[in-house]
Amino acid sequence: MEKKLMRGLSFQEYPTIASGISFSNEIIAGLRSDLKECLDKYSLSSSISIVVTGSFGRKEASINSDIDYFIICKDQVSLDKIRKPEIAAEVLEIIKKYVEKDPGSTGTFGADPSHLAELSENIGGPIESNKQLTRRLLLILEGDWIYGESTFNEARDILAEKYLQSFSLKKVPKFFLNDVIRYHRTVAVDFQQKVDGGKGWGLRNVKLRLSRKMLYFGGLIAATELINIDQSQRKSKLLEIIQKPAVERIQHYGSCEEINHKILDVYNKFLQKIESPEIRAELDNLQRDKREDSLVFKELRTLGEDMTRECMNWIKVRHKDNEDLIGHLVF
Repeated sequence: MEKKLMRGLSFQEYPTIASGISFSNEIIAGLRSDLKECLDKYSLSSSISIVVTGSFGRKEASINSDIDYFIICKDQVSLDKIRKPEIAAEVLEIIKKYVEKDPGSTGTFGADPSHLAELSENIGGPIESNKQLTRRLLLILEGDWIYGESTFNEARDILAEKYLQSFSLKKVPKFFLNDVIRYHRTVAVDFQQKVDGGKGWGLRNVKLRLSRKMLYFGGLIAATELINIDQSQRKSKLLEIIQKPAVERIQHYGSCEEINHKILDVYNKFLQKIESPEIRAELDNLQRDKREDSLVFKELRTLGEDMTRECMNWIKVRHKDNEDLIGHLVF
């Protein structure tokens, strides 16, 4: 039986969350307008999508945020066209107009496009790259479009169909769930590789404990809310869920207002902290062997522990009648 949902999705109690939603939506609206004017003249509106993820995808961006984006194309013609230096330069100029900071330097984000088939076929197996895994999971878990809404929606539709092709009523969709778990664990393993390679430890560690956890928990909500959903309605239900940022999923589907509040209060405090340029700079320069000297890091580490505990409580309360669920999540 469907549990009673929490209504009135106002975030007035969480001013930094509310500010992030407002700021993210404002920037995305501007990008959509300018990119449409720029790219429609190249007849790309129905064949590519520019997808934003990260803080803009989760609707928690601030003036200190960079913008993680990537391009997906439906066919080789549009792939070749969007790779032309003059078009790529126009896209970058528009994005820089709104967000000056460059996207992450791993190669996952930026102007290098992916063919949609790369993301939707060969899920798992030896020819799948970390880049493909990352783009696929971010597209479905926290993505939003800044150009090419139809291609964005088509890509999500294809992935939902792929992930939900076979699972039993009253069970969690394990194909989808396993890929969500696999991506989260990949991020955790890659963290060590990045810091071993000389990249900053403190801010990456804090994000792993909080913003990456929010992405993961949002994925768990998306998977577990499909339990008991009739097969004919599963895809539309998943697409409905992932339209909401993770913070909205918590409040919309959570069965206990007290636990919803605890999770969102923790996350609001985290976002408030990292909005400060001074705190971001301290964490960026913090190395592991000095972590106990940083009061900021220790406070954020405690917030991460609080978030883990309350997310577990959320699952237990929301799915208290499903004795097998924790087993599915673990095994």
